[in-house]
Amino acid sequence: MEVEFGRDGAVLAPTGRRRIGIEGLGCDPTPRPFLDHLAATARTDGGRLAVSATATPFAAGQRVELRIDARARQSLYCWVVAPDETAFVALPVRGNPASLAPLAAGDVRRYPRGYGLDEIVAGEPFENLFACFGVAGGLPPELAERWLAAAPGADGDARLLQPPEVLDLVEKIRATPGVTEATARIVVR
Repeated sequence: MEVEFGRDGAVLAPTGRRRIGIEGLGCDPTPRPFLDHLAATARTDGGRLAVSATATPFAAGQRVELRIDARARQSLYCWVVAPDETAFVALPVRGNPASLAPLAAGDVRRYPRGYGLDEIVAGEPFENLFACFGVAGGLPPELAERWLAAAPGADGDARLLQPPEVLDLVEKIRATPGVTEATARIVVR
């Protein structure tokens, strides 16, 4: 650790580097895979939003489907995140009013069929994370616009989001007041 004391942009006193042992700090410094980190740090509230895969794992040839339980009125913003920190926006779908409408408390939907999307059939083995953000009043306009720009629509597929954009969106959406998250593993074996 290194600490510097400064005033008006000038360094007044550096402390030099000091080694600090992490033993006994009560934390696990072991790096964990990105999907584990994203799920573990999610601001979950099962009383407001839950997401689950209909099978664990899915078999090749099986229809991939996820159940979304809204337990409070909220707008949904869902994506599929890969282990390499890339992602595709899944919901809402541009031009699909049903996917843009907030879910009411007690609504249960299936993704993708419940949103009028084509079914997804499991093929090659993979593991991704289906993650949803629920926001009572929707995302702030600029953030919602960024999200929808990457979303799938009648005119085309979702745009692949690269790691810097994924991390930026996670940070900004998690900073939105009243946001809750739910995640589910999509595992194909």
